[in-house]
Amino acid sequence: MLRGEPHKSAKCLSVQKEEDQAYAKKYPVKTVRYTQCGIAASREDYFYYGVILAANRAVDWAASRPGVDPKHVRYTGGSQGGGFGLILTGLNKHIRLAQIGVPAITDLLGDRVSSREAGWPRLIDAQLPENREAASKNAPYFCGVNFARQIDVPVGFVVGFIDTVCPPHAGYAAYNVCPSKKKAIFDSIGWGHDASKGKGGPALTKWISEQDKAAD
Repeated sequence: MLRGEPHKSAKCLSVQKEEDQAYAKKYPVKTVRYTQCGIAASREDYFYYGVILAANRAVDWAASRPGVDPKHVRYTGGSQGGGFGLILTGLNKHIRLAQIGVPAITDLLGDRVSSREAGWPRLIDAQLPENREAASKNAPYFCGVNFARQIDVPVGFVVGFIDTVCPPHAGYAAYNVCPSKKKAIFDSIGWGHDASKGKGGPALTKWISEQDKAAD
């Protein structure tokens, strides 16, 4: 229905609003947003549960296509795409290299540490008070930090030091626990959620290219 429709057009925003309201009606939350719905009900009810399963199967399918070089199956994404890069690279062994920009869905309980805030989408704060305990128990299953613990292939990150959407400590939290012997993180000091446009972006792209060539 929205094929070819510009991102954030009036039509897209209208459909998004309808979807948000439908999820929030089924799973009441403080702020009406699909990314925050269902986590208090169960892991299987959270919005991203089905999305993750579908994306993982899509990687399996793509990697099985004729002509695909298994040594060069690479993931690149930022924000929600950065969070999914951690999730999918941790889950799917077809992915041999990952480029992670300003990852969302990461460090979801980060606000439990003094002077920090939770990573996007501020999942627990969005819940009704009576649902926050249940949401806190289920949230770690979707946190990019926990998936990063399973990543053993080359992975590079970029974070923006004034990113108010996906705070830089979320990227560092995932980087610090990642056991890969080939990992790197690049900072764009003075940049926010558009950190890839700062000095860290080109540095990460160069590093990723070097890792890709080394796989030959």
